[in-house]
Amino acid sequence: MVYPTIYRLSWNSLRKHPQIFWIYLWQFVFIVVTAMIVAALSVNALANMLGSGPDTSSMSPELIATVIVFVLFLFPYYLAAFYGTLAEAIMGNSLHVLTFLKNGIRYFMRGYGFILSSIIALITWALITGLIYLALHSAMTLSQTLIVLAIIGSVIALILGAWLLWMMNLLFLTKLPWIKVLMQSMAYIRRYALLTFEVVATAVAGQLLLITFILWATHTWGMAGQLINYLVVSFTGIFWTLSFLALYRVIHSNQLAQSS
Repeated sequence: MVYPTIYRLSWNSLRKHPQIFWIYLWQFVFIVVTAMIVAALSVNALANMLGSGPDTSSMSPELIATVIVFVLFLFPYYLAAFYGTLAEAIMGNSLHVLTFLKNGIRYFMRGYGFILSSIIALITWALITGLIYLALHSAMTLSQTLIVLAIIGSVIALILGAWLLWMMNLLFLTKLPWIKVLMQSMAYIRRYALLTFEVVATAVAGQLLLITFILWATHTWGMAGQLINYLVVSFTGIFWTLSFLALYRVIHSNQLAQSS
């Protein structure tokens, strides 16, 4: 069966590549750098507000420059490094402490491709649910409309999540350009619809259980629970991402085995 093989491959990747946990360090560095940027922006914005009087409508050049650096470089770099490193782990490549940093450059444009795909999915979801709301709000009460929107919106989110799952796989595990990845992701969703939605549904169920655990740990252990939550979220985030990326690897391996 393909479905258990995906999670077995994910676990084996974690077990055989202990260096993968250097990602925890780089995650921490990214969070610290982001926090420093936000703190610097807050201090700068407060200083500008106090110095310029009531007219604070225009954004400062420092704020604009920092946002541009964060949006156009820092976040895509981190995204490319994270997914690129896990993609190499799932492919069985060797990893070391600097792999994460190198992959931020190697997969940089792939990170942009995945960000673009996520933006398209978000806009698509908003447009469809918005059109449904406009069609229903005059014929139903507000509560009925919200219930229908919640159901339909969840179904649309699952479909778009499945598409993003294949976009992630094909962007970081193949060398195809973004347009071809877009076309092939549609084909993979149709061909492996049941398996794809099994993986997505399992991830959603896992996230709900994780949220329940986070709330319980925070309520039970306080600050110690916050630290435990960070470690659990980091580990499960890596495991689920490996599971997502294992989807293409397992299917591709099966296709090669059948062809031979």
